[in-house]
Amino acid sequence: DHPDLWEPIVVCLKRRAQTNREQGLNEAALADIEQAIGLFASPRRGQTRALLDLRATKAFILGSMGRLGPAVQAYDAVLDDLRKRGTFETTSEAATLNNFAVVLLQAGQVLRARTTLEQAMKLGQGPGAARTTSGTEKSNYALALTLQGKTDLSVPIVEDALTQAIESGETRAIGYRAHQAAEAQCAAGNLRRCAEHVALSAKHLT
Repeated sequence: DHPDLWEPIVVCLKRRAQTNREQGLNEAALADIEQAIGLFASPRRGQTRALLDLRATKAFILGSMGRLGPAVQAYDAVLDDLRKRGTFETTSEAATLNNFAVVLLQAGQVLRARTTLEQAMKLGQGPGAARTTSGTEKSNYALALTLQGKTDLSVPIVEDALTQAIESGETRAIGYRAHQAAEAQCAAGNLRRCAEHVALSAKHLT
């Protein structure tokens, strides 16, 4: 319980959890994060934000494990606490909102996922905004629109996200965006474009 040891122990647990996640060891990653959270039985001044980050990571891992109900509850609790702290309206929360939206999409809560993504993208707008909407946010938003049958809106958005990925040269990003673009084009009845995107996705994900 020595205060000087708190930060390095948390950092160590977070790094080990990340390694476990990358290796597909989600149960071990969850145990690491829960151990780190357990160090905050009585958070001191300046530790609240670190605790919220850990709780958001736990929600992400739960979603990766397919434990969607607990993941949604965990994200709701984190976002509620951020609002209470008055820090929710900052661009640093966009990633948390995007990850939450992914869980909501997996859980079939499409409308809520769409509004959550709109909230995330809004954080990059307005005077003095320090960020632009990421390709991940765009493509997930397009997926929500596609699932709602709004392909007239989703197709241009996901095509823009795919172009952004191609320009970045990131192989996996191209593959995932192409897959989502294929879904939108197929839903819109554009079978030729759908087939092109399927082939592009396969090229970069296999």
